[in-house]
Amino acid sequence: MTESLLKVEKLVKKFGGLTATDSLNFDVQEGEIHAIIGPNGAGKTTLIHQLSGLLKPDSGSIQFNGKEINNFSAPQRCHEGIVRSYQITSIFKDFTVLDNVAMSIQACEGHSFRFWENADKDTSLSEKAMKVLTETNLQEKANVLADNLAHGEQRQLEIAMALGTSPKMLLLDEPMAGMGPEESSSVTKFITGVTLNNTDYQYNSPDLTIVSLPNNHFEVLLSTPSNQKSMVSVFNMLGQNIKRMDLEQLTAHTYKTVLDMSGYAPGVYLVKASLEGSSMEKTARIIVK
Repeated sequence: MTESLLKVEKLVKKFGGLTATDSLNFDVQEGEIHAIIGPNGAGKTTLIHQLSGLLKPDSGSIQFNGKEINNFSAPQRCHEGIVRSYQITSIFKDFTVLDNVAMSIQACEGHSFRFWENADKDTSLSEKAMKVLTETNLQEKANVLADNLAHGEQRQLEIAMALGTSPKMLLLDEPMAGMGPEESSSVTKFITGVTLNNTDYQYNSPDLTIVSLPNNHFEVLLSTPSNQKSMVSVFNMLGQNIKRMDLEQLTAHTYKTVLDMSGYAPGVYLVKASLEGSSMEKTARIIVK
């Protein structure tokens, strides 16, 4: 069995009488995409803080790439390959898009003795930064001040800065915070594309991931062991099939769609993803509010 990239065991974090993380156990394999969902105050950001090193858990274990990292600082974890984004966009607004990514690469590579030099003069640094911008579809904005980007583009830039550090694991804390439905859909597609393009995926069985979006929309991502047409069906609790959609192919083994459940009654629904000509299927439940 392949060793997990991230392994969390019996993680506990309390603030006075409030338990934010209660004996949490989970692991993440290399190449997997995970979504942490829950209402405001559920402890999602607290968990991200503990994984990235901004908060120390009261008890439990965090192992990354085979190492116990409970006592590692945030910078140490960054150098190990854990990089995060924030709920509030964190970029250098008075610098260009290219400069922002160059500085993130510079910080990660430890160019401390040249920190005060103009990053534009470092050809190697600029080339690396432009490569990241090309991979994240921001190359046309390279010379634009970050402050002049649309909100969704600023979130993309923040992710590009994170990718500039060549992370093994990227933690995104509410990357769609403050966005409308159109921007949320665009950034979701962007994140999915970046993740897939930068990860080597190998699967032995279908893997279904569903992310809750605003206004009762749900992003459905299905990873399959073979190149087969995929579809998703939605059933109400009476077992009635109320919606059926084909999934859009992203890569040879990955498909996605967005379910619009805004016109349906509040309640729990069953989502079933299947492959054409195959008995393999995956199911998950969604809650329409």
